[in-house]
Amino acid sequence: MTALIQPGRLLDAASAHPLFLAIKRSLTFVLPLVMLGSIALLLRNFPSTDAQLRIDALLGPIGLQLCDILINSSFGVASLAQLCALSGVSAMYVNQNNQDLHISPIMSISIVLSCFFIILAPSDTAFPRHYFSMDGGLLLAMAVALVASGLFLKLSQCRSIMLPLDLVGYDPVVRDGFAVMPAAMLTVLIFVAIKGLVLSWGFEDLQDSLARLVVWPFTNTKNHLLIALLYGGVSQILWFFGLHGPNILHSVEATVLIPNGMANALAVANGVAPECIITKAFIDTFTRIGGS
Repeated sequence: MTALIQPGRLLDAASAHPLFLAIKRSLTFVLPLVMLGSIALLLRNFPSTDAQLRIDALLGPIGLQLCDILINSSFGVASLAQLCALSGVSAMYVNQNNQDLHISPIMSISIVLSCFFIILAPSDTAFPRHYFSMDGGLLLAMAVALVASGLFLKLSQCRSIMLPLDLVGYDPVVRDGFAVMPAAMLTVLIFVAIKGLVLSWGFEDLQDSLARLVVWPFTNTKNHLLIALLYGGVSQILWFFGLHGPNILHSVEATVLIPNGMANALAVANGVAPECIITKAFIDTFTRIGGS
């Protein structure tokens, strides 16, 4: 019996770890965006042609345009919102357990945002919109948020680099902000150094490199059951820790599952038997039905 109980205790302890606790709490703050985006997405892509025509007529051109704006303003910036929420929640958690120094969540968010743009900054000045979306940029945004906020909060508690500004004024927020200024600057500089290393290793677009790394285990997936089980299993493990599994694995869906389905459709159109079993339609129907 003890052997059966131990894994459950380990999983409970893992889910209660500050790292995963911060992820789950921050996702709660992003839920309003996700819900609104889902409703707008449903109105624009209702799974019935007749119903869709009625919805389009009811909303009119302006209503449809507003739905598109809402989708771009919710799902389109969800990873950026998650980044801010995660860094702010992490600072709030540290403040709950540290009475000596109050670390401003707003300052934490501003530092993490700077680190995020440093890591993502391409060689030109244009940022692709998918960097900030729920499906395209969530994994890197959460990774940067966890590393940058953790580093900043650790450095903020290092008294050897705090500025002795007890006489700066009576406003405690300003005083604490000045006290952790070296920690904030050092965090940004560390991410500048990380970016320099990434560029020296030949990775111009870290987002694209990360997506290709995620896709790599799932290549050659036409008829491999173990690959399908790996995709479904990894997705569920990510869900357990509060991470949106399908969105984290979106690059697999975009570069493997959807092309497999398109290859099947092309084969059928040409009168040939389809070869790919592991497709997005297959995963949606046989592994995701009923939710995660």
